[in-house]
Amino acid sequence: MELRMRLVSALLAGEDSMTALCEEYGVSRKTGYKWLRRFELEGSAGLAERSHAPHVVPWAISQAQAEAVSSLRRQHPSWAEEAAGQVAGAGARAAVAGAQHHW
Repeated sequence: MELRMRLVSALLAGEDSMTALCEEYGVSRKTGYKWLRRFELEGSAGLAERSHAPHVVPWAISQAQAEAVSSLRRQHPSWAEEAAGQVAGAGARAAVAGAQHHW
């Protein structure tokens, strides 16, 4: 965050052009403009590192579905993943492969 703040401060102080400052700080102009925009909108808090995790995981299943799948896989180890997912309920099939590794 310190690097971002120094770059934005230098820009606002008019020390040099965006191109020159971005080259000096080793970031692209696109990134420099992004940091400037975030600073203008949110202040110094806008320069904090942000998560890259998705906001929504469409294939996520509930804890109850995961437990049902895990239980079925333990009871019937020869069942295919899809069969356990079908018995566990709608939406569970997509995550069965991942869920089998957590029991």
